[in-house]
Amino acid sequence: MTSNTGSTAGVVNSNVINPGDITNNQNRSIPNPVSANLTVRTVSTLTAVKAFYPPIVNPGGLSTLTITLTNTGASPLVNLTVTDILPTQVVVAPNPNASTTCGAGTLTDGSGGALNGGDNSVRLNSGTIPAQVGSVAGICTITLDVQGLVTGTRTNTIPTTNVVGTIQGTSSTMNAQAGATADLRVQNLTIEIVKGFVPQLVYGGAVSTLNIELRNPNTAAVLTGITFVDNMPAGMIIADPPLFTPSADGDCGPGATITGTPGTGTFTFSGGTLDAGEECTMSISVTMTVNGNLTNTIPAGAVTTFNGVTNGTPTSASLT
Repeated sequence: MTSNTGSTAGVVNSNVINPGDITNNQNRSIPNPVSANLTVRTVSTLTAVKAFYPPIVNPGGLSTLTITLTNTGASPLVNLTVTDILPTQVVVAPNPNASTTCGAGTLTDGSGGALNGGDNSVRLNSGTIPAQVGSVAGICTITLDVQGLVTGTRTNTIPTTNVVGTIQGTSSTMNAQAGATADLRVQNLTIEIVKGFVPQLVYGGAVSTLNIELRNPNTAAVLTGITFVDNMPAGMIIADPPLFTPSADGDCGPGATITGTPGTGTFTFSGGTLDAGEECTMSISVTMTVNGNLTNTIPAGAVTTFNGVTNGTPTSASLT
């Protein structure tokens, strides 16, 4: 005997069989109605995606790996475990900066030990993804810094079996619908820096503007976390007011800053970002406390980036 019920999600369907509904050749029936309830629930899905930023780094450079986990079910997913085995020649950065928003979940290496620089795996333990609310899915993330060691494109895949969660209040578990894959490209990158004074000749403590231009000559790679310190020669100091200008058009990135104290001979640029093929200019007002010609040099290797790029040659400018 087959009985059909409705299948609208979220509705409790009651199926009742009355004594008069049963007929047979033996004239047998049941003394009382029988019933059963069927609750149709929305199908939950667990998805995982991942990305590297920046996606291209210099050998030894850093990239932030982000794993995003999504739950479309009406119940939270608990006891969430995610294991990511990094590809060959990609390791956890010396300072992992690892964090997660997946509830009280903890991050370890793939075997459950402490997560350290040089590890080749990371695991989320006992995480939670919130339930979907209305049309807004529950989301949590895992982030950590990784290091690409040698040139080449490294494909990092988390298979579906390495992502598993339990529907809260049940013993039912589920895996991610599909594996999560992202590429990290490791290649030789460069950054260029030039500088100059306007005017080049000052009198009696007058102010000159030091302009420094950063250039990203790479055709595909964004450079992030650009930083350098400029130690000016003795007798050259930051003017008061210093009139710091990270970039007139903002191309040095939204987080770019220059810091320094008037009357001192050192300033720091940090937080810069340059898209592929872009350049930006910063400026600072300086003056001299001595007579003569002074040369200001930023040495090779003084400019650094998050993705491991440095300037291969020094840059100098003179002020008289």
